[in-house]
Amino acid sequence: MVLRMSEVTRKLFKEEFRLNSDARAEQVLQRMGRDRETLVVIPGGHDEEYRSLVLEVNRREGWLIIDELQPELGNRRIEEGLPFFAVGRADRIYAGFQSELLEHLVWQGYGALRIGFPRAVFYQQRREFFRVPVSLGDVSSVELLRRGAAPLRANCLDISASGIRVNLPLEEDLALHVGERLENIRFTLQEVYMEVEGEVRYVEAWGRATRRSVRQVGLRFLNLPANLRERILQYVQRRDRELLRGNRR
Repeated sequence: MVLRMSEVTRKLFKEEFRLNSDARAEQVLQRMGRDRETLVVIPGGHDEEYRSLVLEVNRREGWLIIDELQPELGNRRIEEGLPFFAVGRADRIYAGFQSELLEHLVWQGYGALRIGFPRAVFYQQRREFFRVPVSLGDVSSVELLRRGAAPLRANCLDISASGIRVNLPLEEDLALHVGERLENIRFTLQEVYMEVEGEVRYVEAWGRATRRSVRQVGLRFLNLPANLRERILQYVQRRDRELLRGNRR
């Protein structure tokens, strides 16, 4: 990922993109680490960019571990003591924060930096792309109506207003493929019937899936009616609050 951050930071660090809880901020930072996306660090007082990675997130103790900056000059820059900006991506969406250096250390055998847990994290997540794992019983079996092949039934894993991820038993008929258009995706969400056109965006590789007799499939909604979109958004927001409350216990 080649990033020039000047334009990104101007758009990203706005109040509308500020996450409203430390728990949500922690989730985004952990995803940045999970995805191993490049973290671009901009030292305070300098118009320079250095590369790093998020290695560990510890909200309770108030710190993050990031890889030493490359080129090496960046490490000396942030040792000057000024706060610095950091921008990367989580789930392919830009996220950023401001922090300060706590210490230089060795982490898992390599040089690393411990930095303060950010007071604020900014994330350009549009509401329709925020997804949540569904609670048992909230979503019925999902029926996929195909062109030129038998319908399929699957179990919902998570949902957003842009699409749904399902566990699908290995097909006996013609296998699904990325880019395939579906006549309909049908299911009920908390007793509200949903029927919408769809497209296959992701299909788990056969080698991994055959060990479980199911595989994960990502589906995008097409031409989702406004009333159904709003129903899904309301569910996502309620479910997200439930998960956040559970994380605080």
